[in-house]
Amino acid sequence: MKTRFKHYFPLLLFCVTFGLLFSFITVSSTIHAEEAEPVATETTNTTVEATTEDTSNANIQTTDTTTTEENTTTSANDPIKIEYDEATDIHSAENGTIILYCMNNVLHWPHDTPTFKAPTYTYVNIDTTKLSPALIQKIQTLLYAGYPYNGLNLYKVVSEPVIMSENEFNALLSPPDWLRSDFYTTLGDTIFTYDDYKNKTENYQKLVKFTSEMASYYGSTPSSGHSTTPSGHSHTDITNTSFYNAIYLMLNSNNPLEDYSREYGTDYAVTEAQAYKSTAYALWKLMYDNGITNNNISDVSRYPLAVKLLNASATLLSEEPSSDQIKVVGDTTFRYNKADGKWYTGTLTLQVPDTYYGDFTLTLPAGIETTTGVTSITNNGSFVLVSQEEPSKDTSMELASTLAYIYGKTRVYIPAAGAVDSNGKGFQNMVGAMIQQKKIAATTALSVEPYTEDSGTDPSTDPSTDPGTTPSTQDPASKTEQINNEKETKTVQSVATTSVQTSTQTHILGSFFGLLITTMGLMFITKRNH
Repeated sequence: MKTRFKHYFPLLLFCVTFGLLFSFITVSSTIHAEEAEPVATETTNTTVEATTEDTSNANIQTTDTTTTEENTTTSANDPIKIEYDEATDIHSAENGTIILYCMNNVLHWPHDTPTFKAPTYTYVNIDTTKLSPALIQKIQTLLYAGYPYNGLNLYKVVSEPVIMSENEFNALLSPPDWLRSDFYTTLGDTIFTYDDYKNKTENYQKLVKFTSEMASYYGSTPSSGHSTTPSGHSHTDITNTSFYNAIYLMLNSNNPLEDYSREYGTDYAVTEAQAYKSTAYALWKLMYDNGITNNNISDVSRYPLAVKLLNASATLLSEEPSSDQIKVVGDTTFRYNKADGKWYTGTLTLQVPDTYYGDFTLTLPAGIETTTGVTSITNNGSFVLVSQEEPSKDTSMELASTLAYIYGKTRVYIPAAGAVDSNGKGFQNMVGAMIQQKKIAATTALSVEPYTEDSGTDPSTDPSTDPGTTPSTQDPASKTEQINNEKETKTVQSVATTSVQTSTQTHILGSFFGLLITTMGLMFITKRNH
């Protein structure tokens, strides 16, 4: 028997070894699969194109097509007729794509009238002119900020003018110190108010007398014998003041408040016509201040938006804006608030480049709103979302804006050499910036944390869910990172659990086959020995 056992011992050893090796290989391969599998399924933040259907944890971009400087229809040497829209009183070039503004307010406009025919024009790039770099930059900023581009978001277009109050009108009735001094016997230290108009007071009669006195400085041969007042100001300087324009309406209008408001507007809410006129007057004042000939607009205080445009200073956007640049940082997860029974996100903050000056319109699903009711957000603006009911798990919000950007050199349009009317009066130079507007938009996914009795938040102890009054002290960027990390951890943990279950089953199956082979070997040897 020992001889037989010794004879079959190599076969026994082979069966046992093969069975154990099979079990080891099965366990080892399962361990490696557990280590590699979760890496391929971690949740990451990616930017996707508008055609991508999966929008989870991503921004969907929307873009518009735009033209480039090479697509313009004329070259610098081509004579062109300046385009003119009688309905809006706006001049333009390149089929209306370049809005033009006058650079010399005392000269003729560049469009035909019943008494003369406007000449053709050619253009040069503004940086080839004799204008100083500082003035060129100021002109470009003014055109970028003004009508129709509103590139710095300095005003808002409204359909109807905002009518000023009596107190606002009274603020206009204080003449400049030099004007009080020049007409002291009439104006002196008198305080004028709108009541003087309504009651036709003694002060009202002073204003009548003042307008008669100032008329003596009008014209090339003024009746006073002087072309300027004692302080050196002309008749035009006087008529440029907001004081004069306010009292003119007090003396000649049936509704001074409404007429003044319609003509000059505010510094923010303006009609399109007011925005255009404010831009034109701001440019004329800029030309006057810098000694450009054939200009006499010395004061634009009656146009509040013109003053605002002149004071504007900013870095201008000189490349196409991109939806990729729209970021929302903060906790985008809705959580149930036990205190009031509503669902809140954390504090969310819009982040875009500093040169994206526009308002971003926030579009939300039905039933969701901001805690403050605001739907227009600017760069670094924060908000909190709230819902009366548990939001859908597949919900999102959109932020969109139309932004202006410079795509080419600013142009100066020059009339044909020697062009004058029958009286020898010349035509204005015109200036226009190569500016386009482009809409950008991004959609951000929102999530919902399932409610349990232990998971509801309390605003008194959790500032991140406070409905818009106490922002979270946690940095929004770090909070977003924390949330993303939590999602990644949950995903990895879920995959790892599945892998462990699979590896356990595979390990048992491999061990079973190893033991089966070993047992079959022993049974064969035992049978042979008997």
